[in-house]
Amino acid sequence: DGEFENDHDGDLYDDVLTRPSNDSASTPIKEEKSPPAGTPVNYTGKKVAIYVGNLSWWTTDQDLTDAISALGISDLLEIKFYENRINGQSKGFATVVFGSDSSSRITMDRLPKKELHGQNPVVTWANKQTLQQFENQARKDNPQQNGTRPTL
Repeated sequence: DGEFENDHDGDLYDDVLTRPSNDSASTPIKEEKSPPAGTPVNYTGKKVAIYVGNLSWWTTDQDLTDAISALGISDLLEIKFYENRINGQSKGFATVVFGSDSSSRITMDRLPKKELHGQNPVVTWANKQTLQQFENQARKDNPQQNGTRPTL
């Protein structure tokens, strides 16, 4: 048929990785995650991170953005959900980054009193200890992630 024939001796993988010869740019291509709406594009100020957990696996960035905006917070910079490597499903917690201490404190105080998909979020400072607690809880909630099957 010739439908899948190459007209040169190069590997298909090489074709994907090679830039077109007319592109003389020497800067690497970066994948950038877009910040939440209203975030200054080139923000270089202070960044304060917190963890938000006890979220359902179907909670989205927009759900969390809307809940935080409803608190009167306007300097939300980034939301990053932690995902199961095997299936890409959310582990039920995220890192949320703000442009000020006051916004993080307001969120820590008020967000746990809100309900997201039937659950009250748990909000903590972002550090290794609390990350480990959220990771351990995610393993308990999803036993297949540990390689064990739930008992029926």
